Amino acid sequence: LKNRKDTDVLSNTDYHIWREYDVTMDSNYFDDLSGDYILTSGQAINHYDCMYKKWLEKHGRSSKWEIVENFPKTNDYRAEYYVSEIPDRITTHHKIDKSNYRIVTQTVTGSVTNSRTLKAAIVPKNYLTNNSLNNLYIGNNDKELFFYLGILSSFVLDWQVRMKIATNLNKFILDTLIIPIYEDINTKLRNQIMESSLRLSCVSSEFDEVTSNILGEVAKKSLITDLEQRQSHKNRIDALVATIMGINKVELENILSSFPIVKDEIKFDVLH
Repeated sequence: LKNRKDTDVLSNTDYHIWREYDVTMDSNYFDDLSGDYILTSGQAINHYDCMYKKWLEKHGRSSKWEIVENFPKTNDYRAEYYVSEIPDRITTHHKIDKSNYRIVTQTVTGSVTNSRTLKAAIVPKNYLTNNSLNNLYIGNNDKELFFYLGILSSFVLDWQVRMKIATNLNKFILDTLIIPIYEDINTKLRNQIMESSLRLSCVSSEFDEVTSNILGEVAKKSLITDLEQRQSHKNRIDALVATIMGINKVELENILSSFPIVKDEIKFDVLH
């Protein structure tokens, strides 16, 4: 990273960040039975999966969640809360977007007890979020958005966050992240990252439109639902991101050593 330019810092990209419902100030909007929109939270997401866990019962620290392994996930998915009313301050942010999708990252995290520090996923606009998630729009179109999701989900970016964070992933930390710029990257490499990121993100029918627009008629056949295949594509993205950022194998080994809870076979596959 020693030769990166100032323009490679995230704050110098076409980058928009906001938060939506506050769990205290906006609690009057929340309904745990029904509503027009899912209100998703940091507990629900994982890398490339905005519906990784469904809510079972209770709230707050006592809440219970279950990993959802089947695809597509819409039919039996259950959010902790739903909302029907959208305040003007949130609607204004959505109007700024250039897409029906956006990236979310967990706001509360850490490097000691968590296998990963920066967890990011793509959510559709009809999923709203509480303040345990940052909402990000990066780039100029859907292809760029999914490319940047792959970048943010990589070990290289996670390592940068891990060096700076205590517990709260805020805009000030995100602003300092060194990233590859979409238009500066070899077309073949950036398309490989974008396509794998897109295929990993398509966990429900809400993504059908964007997959068809980008991948064409082969869209549904190319979605990745097998868990081993999903991990293999994640590992490939990690290797590609390290490659386009000029990080060699020894340096990548050092970066991966900062993630002691991550399984050795995942690290081996990334390096391979």
